[in-house]
Amino acid sequence: MLLRMKNNEENTALHEALIRGHQSVAKCLIEADPAVSLYTNKEQKSPLYLAAEQGLVEIVKLIKEKAVEKNTKIQGKSPLFAAILGCRKKEVLKIISNMEANILNSKDEKGRTPLHCATSIGYLEGVRFLGRRLMDSHRKDHCGNFPIHYASSKGHVDIVKELLRHCPDSMELRNSSDQNILHVAARCGEDNLVKYFLKNVEFQMLINQKDNRGNTPLHLAKMYRHPKVVHLFTLDRRTNLKVLNDRGMTALDISESTLETSASYHGMIPSVKEEPNGVIQLYSSEENPRDSSSLPELDQILVEPGPGMETKRTAAGQIQNKAVAIAWWLINRLVNCLEYPRTWLEETRGMLMIVATMISTTTFEAAVNPPGGVWQDNNTNSSAGGTTYCTQNNICFAGTSVAGSAFPKDFLRFVTFNTVSFIASLSVTLLLVGGFPLRNRVIMWLLSMAMCLTLTSMAVTYTLAVLLVVPNRDIFFSYQGISCKAFLGVWIALLLTIASIHTIRLIIWLSRKLWGRFKHKIPKSLRNVVDSLVDSSRARHHNNKF
Repeated sequence: MLLRMKNNEENTALHEALIRGHQSVAKCLIEADPAVSLYTNKEQKSPLYLAAEQGLVEIVKLIKEKAVEKNTKIQGKSPLFAAILGCRKKEVLKIISNMEANILNSKDEKGRTPLHCATSIGYLEGVRFLGRRLMDSHRKDHCGNFPIHYASSKGHVDIVKELLRHCPDSMELRNSSDQNILHVAARCGEDNLVKYFLKNVEFQMLINQKDNRGNTPLHLAKMYRHPKVVHLFTLDRRTNLKVLNDRGMTALDISESTLETSASYHGMIPSVKEEPNGVIQLYSSEENPRDSSSLPELDQILVEPGPGMETKRTAAGQIQNKAVAIAWWLINRLVNCLEYPRTWLEETRGMLMIVATMISTTTFEAAVNPPGGVWQDNNTNSSAGGTTYCTQNNICFAGTSVAGSAFPKDFLRFVTFNTVSFIASLSVTLLLVGGFPLRNRVIMWLLSMAMCLTLTSMAVTYTLAVLLVVPNRDIFFSYQGISCKAFLGVWIALLLTIASIHTIRLIIWLSRKLWGRFKHKIPKSLRNVVDSLVDSSRARHHNNKF
């Protein structure tokens, strides 16, 4: 009876021994009276709970052997929650999960299962251990939230992946507010998880779904003032910006002033709180616990104002802010347009190979069979334009170019540009068959430059060939000749423009790579501007996969 006596906190001697870390004393007390191992204190914690919380494997095994296996019922809080929220030892989880048949079905006072807690705190090993039972993934807490909603609210991408691996249909689960996992992630501002959802096509049906108030994930991101999340949605072409909620508002209609003046919005969406033990609780409240005063204005991102929107800004301030927002939007769009398309090179690889091979063949043919033909016999007496170019001292040998003998300077230029085109086309072929990763930005730039150089040289070669074979050079400089050269100039300008775009793309990519290393040396105001551009660019870069 002495071992079962309790103090003011209703702790037994075994409770006190475990709280103070006296494991040897605890073992003696368990041996003396195993039943006391399952007595609870005021907090409904048994010695088994305390041992599991601290990760005391030997104590947990001893209690299992001495008390649990003798059909003594576990009381108070489930030790499985302690193993998850405390030590996070998989060995302790295994021991406790085998103590009673229904221990895995235990719930806390808020209706949360062990899987709810594991997903909330990001305990991946625990989720892998508990997530094998499909029924646990489909259990709600008292507020109607499933485990995957807890993981989404905390932005645990790896936990979400693990839950979907065991139970793929979890992505379609809705909470009591009829919100899917993308709603929850957007509402809580978990931009990394939102990026993951938008990047993978299997989640696309979640993008424009409505909750029980008619709000899409974009509505919630705007309401809760999460600029990065709003950026991601507005840059995704699948997002319908014209969807109306039950108040007849699009996401673009929701302004900061609307949220401040409309009390009904503050109780519209369940809020999120984190408890001292690290577990989140999703609940409906009349207050919005999130302080977003430090976040930038969302109107810097969404430049399309909603009709009838209330505002506290002056007319001059509105015009200035709108001008800044439009300029910001244009900069983002320009950067996005200059981004590398993700799959264009893989899709056109075969076509590039054919074009490069054809150009190589054509330029080779032009070298062995030049314009104007070749001498059929050795010639020592030929002239053109009053100039003799075949003499006894300067024999025109059979098989050599006629144009090369008559116009050596022009023919040398023709051969030079023809050779450049030939080598550049061979370089393209070599890069395509060389096994280089085609997603490498440097390889993409080299291929683009090689093709531009090939086509430009080929255009110049054509011009020089025409110049060599026309019967009278004055014809070339006539009205028709000038028109021909004008068209050729436009063509070369177009190629140079394309080359410039590819070079700018490479510079943008290099800048993004170097930005992470050197941004700490740049003033904070400029750093925030560039960070926003980089985030926007990366979001668009992911969307190009579709």
